[in-house]
Amino acid sequence: MELTHSKQSQLPLHRGKRALTGVLFFLGLPWALLAWFFIPTPLGIFMPRYQYGAHDVIASLVASAGSGTGYFVWFGWGWFTLKGRFPLLRWRSFWLLSLFQHCAWLVIFPLVREENVVDFLGSSEMLLLKIWTLGNAIIASSCALAQHGAAPNGGHATCSGNSSVTEGPPSVS
Repeated sequence: MELTHSKQSQLPLHRGKRALTGVLFFLGLPWALLAWFFIPTPLGIFMPRYQYGAHDVIASLVASAGSGTGYFVWFGWGWFTLKGRFPLLRWRSFWLLSLFQHCAWLVIFPLVREENVVDFLGSSEMLLLKIWTLGNAIIASSCALAQHGAAPNGGHATCSGNSSVTEGPPSVS
């Protein structure tokens, strides 16, 4: 069981987490709108030769799956901002999913463009997309590694996660 500080001393930290997810939600809005095209549309129509070869089908399926997970992460940021908890997942699980999802896009985009990951990351094309994706991967890894409600300086502890328990020592069984 993870332990946290009392509810009153945890409040500013919780507001900071809600502010972070709120900023990610609003900054993610253009990407969410852009990703909508990856879900229903086969990517082959965006290729210059307009064909539906095996590469196009695989790229379409991978991009569609990435977009679906991306929408869950984006929705989760908004949900945490409003409700103070993530839908369906606990803190660390959500951020690990976000980390996986953003790192996956660093493979999906080169796959779609038919280039290797190193060349894709090394080029100056799509720079804003790379900054957004790498930035989110860094934020997600930092949040996944951080204990959601760790008590600073060994203060009094309470249960954390999506639990509503706010004070007192952990129960002894």
